[in-house]
Amino acid sequence: MKRLKGSLTIEAAAALPLFILAISLLIFWTKFLQTQAELNLEATDKAREMAKLAYLTEDDIGKNPQLIEIAKGEILNGAYFERLAVARPFTGNLYYGKEGGNAEDNRIVFVTKNGEVYHTSNICSHINLSIREVEFNSVTKLRNNGGGKYYPCEYCARGGLNGMVFITKEGNRIHKNKNCVGLKRTVVEIKKIDAIANGYRPCERCGRVHD
Repeated sequence: MKRLKGSLTIEAAAALPLFILAISLLIFWTKFLQTQAELNLEATDKAREMAKLAYLTEDDIGKNPQLIEIAKGEILNGAYFERLAVARPFTGNLYYGKEGGNAEDNRIVFVTKNGEVYHTSNICSHINLSIREVEFNSVTKLRNNGGGKYYPCEYCARGGLNGMVFITKEGNRIHKNKNCVGLKRTVVEIKKIDAIANGYRPCERCGRVHD
C-alpha cells in the first residue's frame, strides 16, 4: 500500500481552524453569560436599594404599591443585553391583588400609539428605527433587511418622489419627509399582562426571543 507523505499534516491544517473557531465561540458565550449575569446583579442591587426607600412614598402610593421593576435593553460590544430585576417595596404591608402575582405578567413591555404588538425590548428595530437618507433614483436597487423592495409612503409621498428621500432598514416605505408619521414611534411602557388584555400580541422580532 502506497503511503502519502504529509496527509496527516493536511488533515491537521484543516481541523485547526475549526478547533480555533469552536474555542472562540466557547469563550465568547462564556463572556456573554458572565456579562449578562453581572448586569442582572447590578439591576437587582438597584431594585433592592429602591425597595428599601419605598416606605418614604408609602402615603403617595397607598397600601397596594406596585412592584419595583427594572427592564432595560442595551447593546454592549455589538451584543444585546438586558438588565432585568423585580423587587417588592419594603413597606411592612401585605400585598393584595395582582401586584403580588407572576413576575413575568408584571414585566414592563413597550407598545406604540397605533401599533398592534408589544415589544419586550426598548431597542427593538421595529420601534427604534434606523433612518437612511438616499437618492430616490437608487432606491429601486436597494432592499431592506428582509430582502423586500421599497414602496412610496401613503402619508408623505403623495404627489411623486424625487431627489433625496428617507428609508429604514426594517421598513418597506419611501418617505419624502423625515418627520413623517410613518417614521415616528410614540412608545408607552405598560405591564405585559395589561398589554395582552388590551389585545396586543408579541412582536415577531423581539417577542419571540424574550417571551
